[in-house]
Amino acid sequence: MKNGGMTKIISTSKQEHSVFKDIEKVDGWLTGLRETIRQGEVVA
Repeated sequence: MKNGGMTKIISTSKQEHSVFKDIEKVDGWLTGLRETIRQGEVVA
């Protein structure tokens, strides 16, 4: 940014998109695990 305006746009690579998808999967798994623990269920 320069003087409050954008000067360059950075594009996301295919590899970054792939990593993001993997992170989303792990995040979903962890969210489910947390919910299981909150409900007092057994984690196996």
